[in-house]
Amino acid sequence: MTLSLTVWDVQHGSASHIRTPNGRDVVIDLGTGRANGYGREFSPLRHLRANYGVSYIDKLIITHPHRDHLDDIGQFDAMSPRVLERPTHLTAVDIRGGNRAIDTSIINQYLEINARYTAPLSPGQDPAIPENNGGAQIVTFHPTQCARDNLNNHSIVTFVEYANSTILVPGDNEAASWRELLQDPVFRMWLKKVDILVAPHHGREAGYCPDLFGLCSPYLVIVSDGPETDTNAADRYHRHAKGGGFPRARSTRRRNAGCSPPGATGLFTSNCPGVVRRR
Repeated sequence: MTLSLTVWDVQHGSASHIRTPNGRDVVIDLGTGRANGYGREFSPLRHLRANYGVSYIDKLIITHPHRDHLDDIGQFDAMSPRVLERPTHLTAVDIRGGNRAIDTSIINQYLEINARYTAPLSPGQDPAIPENNGGAQIVTFHPTQCARDNLNNHSIVTFVEYANSTILVPGDNEAASWRELLQDPVFRMWLKKVDILVAPHHGREAGYCPDLFGLCSPYLVIVSDGPETDTNAADRYHRHAKGGGFPRARSTRRRNAGCSPPGATGLFTSNCPGVVRRR
């Protein structure tokens, strides 16, 4: 059995899909995009339904309520997420104040959905229990202490572990939230395990925190921000990746990573020819 991670290329946004070894589907963020920035809008949720055979989502994690992490929210009800995790400590006032007036429609949809998900989880639904995920562990950390005028610093950070391999998928966390989380010894324990890092804040300078790399030495770093932007920090991440950095290739819409169980070769791959790392 294998755990797979797909990181969708949605330009200025974020969207990932995890398929657990027992076939459960976990989505992190709801960004959308266009191939090379042009043409028809690409919806990861529609793509999952049409091409992956996903009829519903077992768990959706919205790292933080900014529009570029919410643009696919119009497909939310069609995918009927069983579990929704989001930064519930943020109030409607915080969320509206942290977004632009032109994004009000998207934010209204988010707030309406947020108000719906109040029921407690049954043991069989709880994604924090590895047995529910075919042995995969999905662990999240919520920074809550940073100023609320920057919602990036309230992004949920997710660790996914299977077959002695660990993937870290953050939101748009900046240095202040990383330093808050680094005070937690359990977070530091997880950070030491990381093999694959999805770079925070799309791989931009604002999300780069050198303090992380005193504990974290990933084999692979996935950067979604284009190299043509003046905020791209891919070179910094490349220096920390033991297997080399993994910049966005403009010809594709996704990145894949697979973790094989004990007894098989651990293999991380992309769907970009020539980018293969073995542990």
